[in-house]
Amino acid sequence: MPLLQMEPRVRKISQPVKHKVSYLLVLIILIGVLLRLLPLNTGLDADEAVTVFLANSANPLELIERIKIYEFAPPLYFAIMSMWVRLFGDAPLMMAIPSMVLGVALIPCVYLLARELFEREDIALTSAFFASVSPLGVVFSREARSSSLIAVLATLTFYFFIRCLKATRRPRLLALGVSTVLMLYSNYAALLIVILMGLNTVAYTRFPFKSIVFKHERIMATLTFSLLAFLPWMPIFFDQQAFGSFPYDRESSNNLLFIVTSNFAATLPLPWNTSFILLCIALPIIVLMMVWKALVLLFRRELITYIDHHKAYTLLIVNTLIPVLAYNFLAPFVGSQRYVMSFVFFGWILFAAISVELISQVGIRLARRSVVRRNAAIALICSVLILISYSDVKGMSVEDDSGLRKFAKDWQSKKFKQSAVMIAPDFNAYTLNYYIAKEQHGEPPELYYGFPNQTTATPAKLKGYAAGFSDKESIDKALDWIRKIDITRAQSLVLITDDSELNSKLHSKEKQQELIDAITTRYPIKTEATRYSSSGRSFVVRVFKLSEPPD
Repeated sequence: MPLLQMEPRVRKISQPVKHKVSYLLVLIILIGVLLRLLPLNTGLDADEAVTVFLANSANPLELIERIKIYEFAPPLYFAIMSMWVRLFGDAPLMMAIPSMVLGVALIPCVYLLARELFEREDIALTSAFFASVSPLGVVFSREARSSSLIAVLATLTFYFFIRCLKATRRPRLLALGVSTVLMLYSNYAALLIVILMGLNTVAYTRFPFKSIVFKHERIMATLTFSLLAFLPWMPIFFDQQAFGSFPYDRESSNNLLFIVTSNFAATLPLPWNTSFILLCIALPIIVLMMVWKALVLLFRRELITYIDHHKAYTLLIVNTLIPVLAYNFLAPFVGSQRYVMSFVFFGWILFAAISVELISQVGIRLARRSVVRRNAAIALICSVLILISYSDVKGMSVEDDSGLRKFAKDWQSKKFKQSAVMIAPDFNAYTLNYYIAKEQHGEPPELYYGFPNQTTATPAKLKGYAAGFSDKESIDKALDWIRKIDITRAQSLVLITDDSELNSKLHSKEKQQELIDAITTRYPIKTEATRYSSSGRSFVVRVFKLSEPPD
């Protein structure tokens, strides 16, 4: 039984079976590659544009300084991207390739961890397949952020951690320490992962059937040294926390149960809408069954023994639920699935193990123990999952991820000739300039203004950003800027407002509407509002007349 042996046991696998497993794993990886090619060139969003700005730092010192001011993240991913940009440039396609490579690498990493947990090839291959076709894994495999990096490093870290639980030896401790340090320097979510490993280690000491070569004090020491290695970055971490973040309204966020179900649904290898509906139906029943089972075992005084005999399942359930609950306080709004990437492998492996057991218990009976029928049923299920994932990802890939990319094309076509530009919120201003200057090979607008803070050719700074929306004079400052526009150079004002339905931006939307109303009452509308919609972030463009064109 997995995680149960007193001594680590190596299963001998015949050569033909090894070849079959290798071929299946290669096929699963190939499916993952093909799916991840679909959304590869859908462009960059506002957060990814910040990655472009950081990656273009002139030297490591400037990179660290920019991370400190413009980001809330450790430096490893941005250091990698800085080297990448120097070699291959910062076009949208080039920015997405490293995340795609990491997203593909996640598939065999999940396979290794699942095999280490259950010591079964069928569960390991199913887990890898779920990682390959999961829409969450596919979509965030093209994002120019650290989502794929933290997923790979967290999976590898838990792989080495499980090996240390089975047999605490120096090479395994060294691998655990190195992977943990890299994970900590890739994403702050790693701090929660380290806490989870510490809790797992303490809990493992209470199990009666643990390995005799398990040394909890050495594992805890390794985790402690890894945290000490992260200390040099901690002053910047606290400095970044003091900046705050973009404003959001906690009171108007969705309720706790809804967010828990939302984040948990993201761990299923199905489209989020489908997973959410299934969980709404099944989760209450599953919770009641688990509580009833726990009460019965507790009454019989068999709870610890039962958990001990199902260590792998217990580890997966606990390490999936704790982050799901924790992230409700770190990112309490729908749309935070990006953060689920740091622990999504737990969900994939858990559902893979459950699926294999269901197939074993139900599928064989339905097929009357026919191997051919069973394999045909499995192939049919896999084909359906691939088609579902393809359909879901293809729907996201038919258009650009940001409406600003479409606007940049119109700007290049001179549709907005002799116009000044105002964009709200101002953190989208750098993305606009990126698309106009880098991808469309045009000239950024000579006259542009970001609301609520006037920006230069840089992203919006986190420091003091929330205060900008609370500034009662911000509307007056924007109107004053419009009045000072040189009408010999710009006869129109193009107002670009973020129209994305993000609960985190409710406060900014109110201020944004106040800006629209103030401009509308002072300047005549030249053209009707145009919506530049996209699968990611959408914008509404309004054009106001500032003066009559010169003769």
